[in-house]
Amino acid sequence: MKRKILSVPARYILAVVALILAATVFLGVVMINRSKSVMRTLIRKNMLDVSNSAAALLDGDALGALTESDVGSDAYNKIYDTLATFAKTVDIVYIYAVRQTGEGEYKFTVDPDPVDPAKFGESVVITDALVSAGKGTAAVDTAPYRDRWGNYYSAYSPVFDSKGDIAGLVGIDFGSQWYDKQVRKNTVSVLIVCLLSLLFGGLVAVILTDKFRKRFELMNKELSQLSEDVDSLTEEIVSATPEMLRSANSGKADEAASPETGKVPSNDEIEIFSDKIRHMQNELRRYIEYIHAQAYTDVSTGVGNKTAYLEHVKSLNDEISLGGASFAIAVFDLNGLKKINDNCGHEYGDMIISGAAICIGAVYGASRTFRIGGDEFISVLKGETKDGVVSQFEKVNDFVEKFNRKAEVNEEKLSLSMGAAEYVPDLDQSFKTVFKRADEQMYFDKGEYYRKYGDRRKHE
Repeated sequence: MKRKILSVPARYILAVVALILAATVFLGVVMINRSKSVMRTLIRKNMLDVSNSAAALLDGDALGALTESDVGSDAYNKIYDTLATFAKTVDIVYIYAVRQTGEGEYKFTVDPDPVDPAKFGESVVITDALVSAGKGTAAVDTAPYRDRWGNYYSAYSPVFDSKGDIAGLVGIDFGSQWYDKQVRKNTVSVLIVCLLSLLFGGLVAVILTDKFRKRFELMNKELSQLSEDVDSLTEEIVSATPEMLRSANSGKADEAASPETGKVPSNDEIEIFSDKIRHMQNELRRYIEYIHAQAYTDVSTGVGNKTAYLEHVKSLNDEISLGGASFAIAVFDLNGLKKINDNCGHEYGDMIISGAAICIGAVYGASRTFRIGGDEFISVLKGETKDGVVSQFEKVNDFVEKFNRKAEVNEEKLSLSMGAAEYVPDLDQSFKTVFKRADEQMYFDKGEYYRKYGDRRKHE
């Protein structure tokens, strides 16, 4: 019988599940230790609350004045009865009053225990909590101690007389078994919760693993179908794209369409899934590039359209407002377009417009040139000056001359009027004023053209 090999996703999921379970165990241990610490802190706080409450009930002057001869007196019995009553109402083992009689020495003064009370003047086992209370700060033992009554944790609170001096201390004892039982009970509760969480997490992980595997298989099939649909859509788009745009994207299209050679087929479903997604991304990128070209490119000329131009102007205005703008522009307008259309037809006129875009783009770059009207173009050149732009006008005219050589003798020729301006920080508050100066210069150039050739129409 062949062993069933787990798929790569299943192995990944199991590894993640194992990691989660290990993390759950680790957190459970941390929670148990933390809960022990918190529980001990709460118990000690409760013990202090009890000892402080008992100390507040006693008369410090009367307690400080007690001597062994006062045992059985009214003053002694009053303190005795107060401590005995408090012991009946609070769940404690022992309660008593002690007094410091020397350096590091404390003696019992009042012990209301009815079974085996400490005698007046009997020594008290010294602990850190007792010493702290003797200095005026209530404290609780952090470790159990043993005396003749058993093992205990004790809390001690000072009792002050009317002068503010320490007249004595009130001590309360809690059995160490009771203390440890409270901590252990809380620890067991946390441990049970952690185990239940671990079991529940494991069960959920198994269920999710199975569901994820089935869902992954379904997604893989759906993605395969979607990938085929995207391929078909992309091919249709590319075939319908104008030749100029197809040539611009042909390199990327070939790269996206070309399969990897020499690659061994993988049985890793995740790798196959990723390959399909990457392929779809490449195809969709081609589609987006086509849409972007359609939205921002003037299809008949290949330069930027009015939408692209307006977005570029907005960007430049933002730079101007931030004080970081540096650019120059060149404005172009065809001469005699109406005459060309009338004499040679609009199809020939469109060819002349395309020729203008080719000539301008050849000098200033098609990506920086925009068609902003029927026969109007603008080139926006960042980091350039007006003189630098104007110096290139002669090159534009050279390209225009080369273009006109292809025309027949009786056909109308391409002619451009040109103007330029640059952004001046202290003068221009927006792109509009820069454009106005360039436009005025272009119209001046157009006027010179019409004066030279006899046609004085202001604008066509």
